[in-house]
Amino acid sequence: LHPSCTCQFIHVTKMLAHLESEHGVEIQREYLSFKTLGEFQKWKENEQTTNFVYSSKYQGMSTPKDSDYFVLYFKCQRDGSNRPHRATGSKPKTTKTRGTVKMNMVCPARMFVKVSKEDGSVEVDYIQSHSHPITAEDSRRQPMPSSLREDIENRLASGMSEDQIMTELTGGAYLPTGKQGDRTKG
Repeated sequence: LHPSCTCQFIHVTKMLAHLESEHGVEIQREYLSFKTLGEFQKWKENEQTTNFVYSSKYQGMSTPKDSDYFVLYFKCQRDGSNRPHRATGSKPKTTKTRGTVKMNMVCPARMFVKVSKEDGSVEVDYIQSHSHPITAEDSRRQPMPSSLREDIENRLASGMSEDQIMTELTGGAYLPTGKQGDRTKG
């Protein structure tokens, strides 16, 4: 949260207010509107790819009582405990070979997304501030964007080989497996 702070919070809004008022942390926040959920998802994917961040969905979807909208929650993939979550007495899960991206601390970056049941329009409260450094290296630990996955699936379905697709996507910087020795020939 903050190096000198020992406070704990249940509500994110109270934590953010505390960071601003007590520690002088400037929280970057943006309010956005989209016509459709698809438009929001396209923007989110671009935002994540451009800024080397990833916001994962948590808590599913909620619908406040008697409301005309539902809410989606997303938070920074690095937010949270780096310990494996398991029931008492159950076997520990095997550790991922690449480890975890969790930092064992809170990252304030998140999105609160309200989707209208009436017309499908979307309102986003986007908290952009992170409590950790962000580098291009972070993108290696993020899932492949769905638009790229779809593009690859379409290319495979059209008969392109994996090597052709990789060469096209990397602008020719990719050499198929087993052909690295061919670099010096020619």
